[in-house]
Amino acid sequence: MQKLWKSAIILPHSFRGQSVSRKQHLEDLSRQAVGFLSKCLN
Repeated sequence: MQKLWKSAIILPHSFRGQSVSRKQHLEDLSRQAVGFLSKCLN
């Protein structure tokens, strides 16, 4: 679980150059995290 959060923190930094798509990327990441968490809870 902690590994997921670490990669969620690291990934946006590797997209620093693509500032246009970074917001979209962060939204996708948070959507994936929410889906992953709800899967774990069910």
